[in-house]
Amino acid sequence: MAIKDKLLSLVLVVLSLALLYPGISLPVMTVVGTLDQAGMVDIGQQAIIEARVQKALTKNPDGDVEKLRHKKGRTVRLLSNIMDLDEISGRVEVYRKSSSVLETINTLLGKGYPVVAGLVALFSIIVPVIKNAMLLLAVVAPQTRIGQWLINCAQLIGKWSMADVFLVALFVSFLAFNATSALDGVLMLNASVEPGLYWFSAYCLVSILAGQIIAHKIAAPPVKRKRAKRQTKRKKTTR
Repeated sequence: MAIKDKLLSLVLVVLSLALLYPGISLPVMTVVGTLDQAGMVDIGQQAIIEARVQKALTKNPDGDVEKLRHKKGRTVRLLSNIMDLDEISGRVEVYRKSSSVLETINTLLGKGYPVVAGLVALFSIIVPVIKNAMLLLAVVAPQTRIGQWLINCAQLIGKWSMADVFLVALFVSFLAFNATSALDGVLMLNASVEPGLYWFSAYCLVSILAGQIIAHKIAAPPVKRKRAKRQTKRKKTTR
């Protein structure tokens, strides 16, 4: 393995580790919830009407529900007009949450889900760090049995890092949040991508590239190289 190949491999592995930290510490997504104020007024009116209807039914169980609802609704709407509640409009932000991988792990631990938190930490932090550490050691000891073994282990555990699954899950969550509406459009949830997602995506690309380059440079086992040297020596002696 040439010196320039070692330097390139070291730079890529160190760069991937450097990209991993902001990828897990910075927010990857922000969810914002907004309420339609006019819709909330309508929901409040309906709740008051139903409460007054139920109260009337307790006094007179045989009463006509539709007539009671119409009568109580007329009174509630009249009061709303007097109080200018019909003039209320616009949307107000009631919820905003930005979350990173580390914050998600802490939240899961706080909510009493240590197994799920441990799996997230394992697949998004522990496994990537171990994988890159093995790649670093493989660069230090290239074209040896240890280096080849480290490459094989790094490629094996790299399949468990689930980086692609993690990214797909984030984008599915993003689309789901954008498509979510509740309370007949009164409550709207919107999601926006944050810098942490781009940092983590960059880590995935650089880490995969580093692994492929290192595996390619240390692809030939040392046993084959020794045999090749012996064959060249034999050819020289026969000549």
